[in-house]
Amino acid sequence: MSVGGAEAWCAAIEAAIAGNRPGDIEPEALARVLQTAVRAYAFKTEKAGHYLDPYEKGSVTATETVMAATAVIRAADLNLWDVAMWFNRAGSAPGRDDRGR
Repeated sequence: MSVGGAEAWCAAIEAAIAGNRPGDIEPEALARVLQTAVRAYAFKTEKAGHYLDPYEKGSVTATETVMAATAVIRAADLNLWDVAMWFNRAGSAPGRDDRGR
């Protein structure tokens, strides 16, 4: 997808959210975009050697973040104990300090 294509898709999704039209968001397309975004984020983070900001601070609410993170954790068949081990394990992922910043 070109940057222009990504921008168009994002604009359409933002319009669906603003208009309270969840039916305008195709579940298959959303799953594909999220899958690819997660893979791209992991790839770029690994190659950069440190965690990258996943989005602009304040652009996503805490509730939205937790809802998405929970869905991703469940889709990977993980539980919070697994995540806590990964989160707190030294050297488990790239990072410049304990929080990857």
